Amino acid sequence: MCRSPALATSDEGSAPKAMLLLCKARIVILAANHSERRHAGLITLFALALVSAAVLNFEVLLTRHIAIEHWHHLTTVVIAIALLGFGVAGSVAMLLSKSIISHYRGFLLLCSLALVLSFPISQLLASMIPLNMLALPWFGQQFFYLLLYALCWLPPFFLAGLYIIVNFMRWPRVISRLYGADLIGAALGAALALFMLEFDQFAFGMLLSPLLAMVALLLLLSRLAAKIAIITLIIASISILLFSGQQLLPATQVNAFKELSIRQNQLDAKLLWQRDSAQSRLSMVSSSGQHASPGLSLNSESAALPQWQLFLDGAQATPILLSADKGTSKAVFAQSIYAAPYQLLKRQPDVLLLGADPSWNSWTAYWQQANSITLIDQHKHLLPLLTAVNAMAEDNSTEQVSKIIPEQVKIANLHPRRFVETTTQYFDLIMASIGSDPVGSAAFSTNYLMTLQGLSSAFAQLEPNGVLAISNIMAPLPRDNLRVINTVVTMLRQQQLAPRQHLLVIRDWRTLLLLVSKQPINKQQAEKLYLWSQQWRFDLAAFPGLTREQANRYHIKSGVLYFDLIAALTDPASEVKSADLTNQYAFDIAPSTDHKPYLFHSFRWQSLGQLIADLPQRWPLLVGWGYILSLASLALIAPLALIFIMLPLYMNRQPQPSEYRKFRPLVYFSCLGFGFMAIEIALLQQTILLLDSLTSALATVLSAVLIGSGAGSILFGAKTISPSRLMLLIWLYSAVLFSAFIGFLELFQATLAWSHLARISLVFIVIAVLTMPLGLLLPYGLRRLPEQQPMLLAWCWAINGFASVTGVLVAPIIAMEFGLQVLLASALCCYLLAGWVNLASTRS
Repeated sequence: MCRSPALATSDEGSAPKAMLLLCKARIVILAANHSERRHAGLITLFALALVSAAVLNFEVLLTRHIAIEHWHHLTTVVIAIALLGFGVAGSVAMLLSKSIISHYRGFLLLCSLALVLSFPISQLLASMIPLNMLALPWFGQQFFYLLLYALCWLPPFFLAGLYIIVNFMRWPRVISRLYGADLIGAALGAALALFMLEFDQFAFGMLLSPLLAMVALLLLLSRLAAKIAIITLIIASISILLFSGQQLLPATQVNAFKELSIRQNQLDAKLLWQRDSAQSRLSMVSSSGQHASPGLSLNSESAALPQWQLFLDGAQATPILLSADKGTSKAVFAQSIYAAPYQLLKRQPDVLLLGADPSWNSWTAYWQQANSITLIDQHKHLLPLLTAVNAMAEDNSTEQVSKIIPEQVKIANLHPRRFVETTTQYFDLIMASIGSDPVGSAAFSTNYLMTLQGLSSAFAQLEPNGVLAISNIMAPLPRDNLRVINTVVTMLRQQQLAPRQHLLVIRDWRTLLLLVSKQPINKQQAEKLYLWSQQWRFDLAAFPGLTREQANRYHIKSGVLYFDLIAALTDPASEVKSADLTNQYAFDIAPSTDHKPYLFHSFRWQSLGQLIADLPQRWPLLVGWGYILSLASLALIAPLALIFIMLPLYMNRQPQPSEYRKFRPLVYFSCLGFGFMAIEIALLQQTILLLDSLTSALATVLSAVLIGSGAGSILFGAKTISPSRLMLLIWLYSAVLFSAFIGFLELFQATLAWSHLARISLVFIVIAVLTMPLGLLLPYGLRRLPEQQPMLLAWCWAINGFASVTGVLVAPIIAMEFGLQVLLASALCCYLLAGWVNLASTRS
């Protein structure tokens, strides 16, 4: 069709102008978008890091809060709650994906505001739950209370997870940077929490989480063109709510059923001193009803010594003796079961104390004429305690206080295992303690001193006529003690020594003491100890020439006797009886090793029916409710996770590419979530040996893994890598990580003489480098999702969160049952499966 000349002329004249205006408009729009993207990027990354820091700070401090208020720190459960909140947030974000994309600023503001208030509200709600974890084995309703208690802590983690996924959905092209900021912020939050604990700032640490969330909120408000008055009003309102809420909340206090609470209810009880550390809350109490005398003979007529008592997290009372240097105190220490090892020694022995009751055991050594006394203070409790007691001694308002430990005692702040591996001194007596948890919650706790390698190192530091003494409380059925005895028997046989010639066991109604002599026990030693035990009425359970009738005289026990069990383990005629007992006993009593250092986990599934039939009320306590809790949590969360994963997918049915209809992302992101947590837990448990304590290992490993993977996400998350090259990278990474993990035990030997700071630095650098590739795979998978369907991104985030919960609960079970190397191998298999699924998805 021909156009008129006039129209043609008009079009020709206006076209360049229209094109010029269009170009100018596009330039303005692009410049504005670029400016917004750059501004939003800086603000978004920083605010996201602050939110992650707030929630991780809260997560770490929550374990200490629970340990103080109840009977266990529930670290695994707390981590599972946090990841569950993240998973639920992903499912909710998938259902609200259209609204989030349209109103993402409003969602971010709402999430950050609610997050600020959720921290004190969660604490208030949890304080209303009548939970008593000590009653879990007997009262089923306590499991319901435990569930409610856990749900009270869910909102902060849900809101933080929703905040993160909203940012991911809004900025899908820079997910690698967002994910990196999330991980690095989390590392900062964990480090801040541990820093606060180390400097006795637990209360301020709990307040730090809402403060960090408030700063993130202020950053978001700064981007709005709102009036200053409105912003000021919002800030003032939040501040008033936050600080008034913190003042109205009850302080973190021990459970009413704990021993500290019971002691403080006495008429003249007085809390003398309290200090929070990363390991425990130390509380020292004075009252007239305190009269603990560990292992004192029933035949003793001596009065209890004046003392205060030190409580760890409100339990585990330890006597702090006030006037044990007086001559009248000597008889008390001579009549305690802890004087038994000295009956086998020469006069003026050199003594090393590795175990519990530092005040009592050091004064026992003092009154037994010890030439030197070395006391290991693994958790660094004694220095602040001594400082506090010295200050109280100068206060005229307190009773007269002398030294709580002898002046000649040398204190070393090292892990017992590291000390015996590094010291050049040999000792006539090394006293250690097993430290079993009477409430059965310590299944996942490690004990590297009581492994075959640890006991061998301690035994090697004895003088030719020295004695290794190991004490512990007695459980209703022999379990932890029997495993240690079996480990000692195995150690002696490895050194070509006859166990019955080197082993003695003495007990009372509550305490068992295992004595291991470097040389065969001679007739004079045996006779002296026998007469002493008869005088003070202590029962012998293993002794040269002891008969069954002589083994159960004074503190009569029914049922299975230690005498019969030890006789089977130490049978000189055949080692078959020892192997048969180890394989057929109701509990797992095989020697623990550095690859499987879980001394307190001895549950066997094949024995469950017998335990329930014989002990219908007490079987959870004997199995260890710390182990049962992981299984119960897994049974509860698994169907919940399935519902939250599948329900949003069903409710949001939209056309999807074929590769997503086959649920390959379900496998890919599940493998990443499970594998990441399993690797982190394996590194944490093995690193305890290198860094001497769980606290140091937790701070170092958590920070290193988060910073390493965060840096990996920032540096490599946006790289374009073919699926075949990614698969090759995963294979190479798996080989490197597994080889490095095996070398951790050699690294322990190589760094024995290094300072604590040097070892922390080395471990941090090694783990940060080793975990950098872990930050690549999640953003890599998220970037492969269709940009026009942000709901899939939220769904995959939910899958990763729920799989991480499963990893937290399943990984400890795998480690306890099969060892840390099997756990790491399982994690790496998950990553290999994720790589294969990604490769298969591309080929199809």
